[in-house]
Amino acid sequence: MKVVVTGASGGIGAALVAKQVNLGNDVIAVSSKTSTNGIATPDDGAQWLLNCPPAEYGMTLRPLLQQSLPNTVFHCCGVLHQNGLMPEKALRQFSPAQLLDNINANCIAAVNLLQVLEPHFNRQSQCKIIVLSAKVGSIEDNYLGGWHSYRMSKAALNMAIKTVSIEWRRRFPGVTVVAVHPGTTDSTLSQPFQKNVPASQLASAATTADRLSALAGQLSAEDSGALLHWDGSKIPF
Repeated sequence: MKVVVTGASGGIGAALVAKQVNLGNDVIAVSSKTSTNGIATPDDGAQWLLNCPPAEYGMTLRPLLQQSLPNTVFHCCGVLHQNGLMPEKALRQFSPAQLLDNINANCIAAVNLLQVLEPHFNRQSQCKIIVLSAKVGSIEDNYLGGWHSYRMSKAALNMAIKTVSIEWRRRFPGVTVVAVHPGTTDSTLSQPFQKNVPASQLASAATTADRLSALAGQLSAEDSGALLHWDGSKIPF
């Protein structure tokens, strides 16, 4: 099988690359970083596409997609905190700049990838696309408030996945695209917030990669457009 992992330099992305290589799959690992130092070794078995931010997915991935389509795509890009900016706890902390940063990283990057993939699909195409999202992007499930920019960006992502799935269901019935909450994972993204997470609910990156790989194998066309937990159960929008 051919597998594409974007955001491959992050904790979950790198673990997915390793997992998929161990499964014997042909893995294309896409990263915005300029080297694999600290991410992977040169002989890890994956084909690394470095220095490739989401805005350049088309230029970098298009030649490979013309050769053959992936069976599975894991999109692992996203931010929760960066450049000293943490999630807002109150409305007074909100800034348009932080929201735009979150929208770009957490929503537009995924839409860019879907646009790059779309021209290569037809009615016979079979592909599963797992886009990492977050439960806090659920409007109905929001009982705590706060984290304004992150919540809004993930809600936008969830809507994008739902909307694209409706269009693709008519045009590409064999393509499944879902938004997935991977669970709290021990990574740079979650590190500042782990003190409030029970040890039993904090998964290693390798465990999350195992779970997401298993979920990919279980997905069917009926799941397309859903917001799912890593175990396949549905999260309300």
